[in-house]
Amino acid sequence: DFMTQLAQKFLRTAKKPFFLTLSYLEVHHQNDIDAFVPPKEYVGRYKDFFVPQDLRPLPGSWPHQLDDYYGCVAKIDETVGTIRKTLHETGLDKNTIVAFVSDHGCNFKTRAPEYKRTPHESSIHVPLIIEGPGFDKSRQIEELVSHVDLAPSLLQAAGVLVPGTMQGRSFL
Repeated sequence: DFMTQLAQKFLRTAKKPFFLTLSYLEVHHQNDIDAFVPPKEYVGRYKDFFVPQDLRPLPGSWPHQLDDYYGCVAKIDETVGTIRKTLHETGLDKNTIVAFVSDHGCNFKTRAPEYKRTPHESSIHVPLIIEGPGFDKSRQIEELVSHVDLAPSLLQAAGVLVPGTMQGRSFL
């Protein structure tokens, strides 16, 4: 909440153009206590949880951690909604690009004694949602994209020439 409030304060006084990035600890696994720690208001909210198909047949930590993981995800969803609402209230939504992306997924120790460093569906498929000027809200990209594709796409959307030496490709 502290970072979200700082972001709201910045957006309410932002001078154009600006670049703001937020990086939250949630939804990351807390190694020191071997758990996901949702905010208090989300603890216990997802006791009757959906289990993704690729986790169901495998042992791992998901039976006792997936509910708290979902609580962390729900808080991030709420946070994104708060930032988008602030952009709308300030009128910045009309000329601001918002990118939501994660760095990795989680396999809940189903394939290795840790959470993320395996090339399985639950680790490599992460959210990537971009909205704003230059982006078609209804478009879904079926082919694989990577984090290296973000910079060229964002530069092109902002009307900035993408250097020929830059890795990645624009998906606009």
